[in-house]
Amino acid sequence: MKAPLAEAHDTFRNELASVARDGRRRWIYARQPHGRLYTARTAVAVCLLAFLFLAPFVTVGGQPLMRLDVLHRHFVLLGVVFWPQDFHIVVLIALTALVTLMISTVVVGRIWCGWLCPQTIFMEMVFRRLEYFIEGSAEQTALAVSEGQRVATVAYESYQRMLDAGIAREVARMVLPLSIYSSMYVTVNARSLMNFLSLRTKHPESTFPSFPQREIELVAEQMESAWATLMPLTHAAFAQNGRVAP
Repeated sequence: MKAPLAEAHDTFRNELASVARDGRRRWIYARQPHGRLYTARTAVAVCLLAFLFLAPFVTVGGQPLMRLDVLHRHFVLLGVVFWPQDFHIVVLIALTALVTLMISTVVVGRIWCGWLCPQTIFMEMVFRRLEYFIEGSAEQTALAVSEGQRVATVAYESYQRMLDAGIAREVARMVLPLSIYSSMYVTVNARSLMNFLSLRTKHPESTFPSFPQREIELVAEQMESAWATLMPLTHAAFAQNGRVAP
């Protein structure tokens, strides 16, 4: 009989770790790593981030340290300029770097993907750090989610009891927290709708640019789509006149 750990090692690929057996999503909360290697990765990441941000401002012989200008076919590596006729040299350098990467991966493991890849550097050492700062540790995030679900469940059950007692929805919904999705019905005339859209949508052709929060902009976009279908001439006049309400 296999030990539980050995059995789990043999069967973990049989199902997705992020999906429960009943089909619901299983949320994964990452714990922040600690230790000597993680400290070393952090130091390497700081050096690479400094290089990525400062390299365009460093010049060698009047040329930038690194520049990849595809539109003008002008490439600079370590101060050396490569023109289109030097493309074979660029290909040779790229192939050499690729083979070196493959050999280093075979010899010392995933040194590129785990330590040097720009995607890893930004994801793990920048955005993941922001996630830890905003959402807290894995335990704090899991607690916040579970408590939110518990409170929302209790509130919705209370809402249903009030509806069963004959209380109007407009009154009963006062117990629902903001975290529960709700629908609403709106009546509005064309002029008020145009004023709302001019304030709550970002559009390059607007006479008066607006920069709304994305959540309300999503609502406004759905409302504008329905309005354009129901009143195409009015919507066209609104768009042609700088998206300004009359």
